Amino acid sequence: MSAQIATDPDALATSRAIGRAALWFSSSMLGVTALIDLAFIPFTGRVDILLAVAALVVIALAVAAALSSRSVRRALCWTVVAAVALFGYASIVTNVSVVFPGSTPSSDYVLVSMPTLAVLLCGVAIRSLKGALLVGTVAFVLGHGLVLVAATLQGMPLALDVPVVASWVGLALLVIAFWHARGITVRGAAVMGAAGYDEIASATAGRFAGAAAEWLRETVLEDLRALAAATPGPLGPDRAAALRRHLADLDDIGPILEESTLAVVPPAAVTPAMLVEVREHAARRGVRVALVGQLSAVTELSSAASRRLQATIEECLDNVAQHSGVDEAEIAVMDGESEISVMVSDAGAGFEPEPAVLDGPAGLRSRLLERLGDARASVQIWARPSAGTAVFLTVGVRS
Repeated sequence: MSAQIATDPDALATSRAIGRAALWFSSSMLGVTALIDLAFIPFTGRVDILLAVAALVVIALAVAAALSSRSVRRALCWTVVAAVALFGYASIVTNVSVVFPGSTPSSDYVLVSMPTLAVLLCGVAIRSLKGALLVGTVAFVLGHGLVLVAATLQGMPLALDVPVVASWVGLALLVIAFWHARGITVRGAAVMGAAGYDEIASATAGRFAGAAAEWLRETVLEDLRALAAATPGPLGPDRAAALRRHLADLDDIGPILEESTLAVVPPAAVTPAMLVEVREHAARRGVRVALVGQLSAVTELSSAASRRLQATIEECLDNVAQHSGVDEAEIAVMDGESEISVMVSDAGAGFEPEPAVLDGPAGLRSRLLERLGDARASVQIWARPSAGTAVFLTVGVRS
């Protein structure tokens, strides 16, 4: 039995939920904008509006990629792509608006405001407050700035785009409030988990002691009734054997009733996000992964070191899927004074560990060391035909 409180300290589930909501919202705005743009083609005769719609598709793909990116750097790159596509879109739309007969709208034109709002969402799914604010600010400055540049080049009157500015401020405040609330939730979950653990331990001790006392009462009463009903004289062999068994049980029941022997599983440690993603990667390859050891040690790695270690572990699991002939593997994490070690093992077909296979230019050990990208890293490989494979990775975490 375990006391567990659902929480999300690594923000993995939280960021995915926010990312899905942001993707739905941005897709809706871009889709509506595309339909309105297409409706202008028959009235204006401007076929280049199709290029503007194509730019909207690029914006949608870039925003989706930014929302699903694991790192701030990748999210920033996709944000830049979305902003550049937004500039191309705005250049065409503002040109059509200026040339088309009638009153010329200003730069806060709704057909450029909606794609700009979509680009603002690029950073909301980042799993850190600083990263989310950084990507969101870059999206606002670069996206809205390039729209103003496009409007200026086409001679469109400039105006403050109040919805875009208000949305940027609102998103920043929302992200700050959300992450602050999530931190409070995580701390509260730890307290509730400890309280739940104590309550379950107490309840378990009470139930166990009650069951043991009931067993004692029934056993002793049964023996006393049997002795009272027996005729005077020596006990029969069956009754004597039964009493001996009960006396042996009574010798063992004392320690069982001691509180020190009552065990309740402590609250389960939350699996770090990196190992969750590793397990999901393996599941997509058809491999079930058991995670054991000091899993929280991987959180001491820097973001770059964590990504390199993750890529290395995933390559090991790819090898399990391709060559081992089994669908189960184990990842064990060990925490040292200045490094952490991760062992990826399976009980599959194994192989003959020839030097050329392990240490050649394209050998397994060489590839894994290259992926780790750390001078302090080491890789040990143990394998034997029909006896499985174990890969032992060590990376430094402290100077």
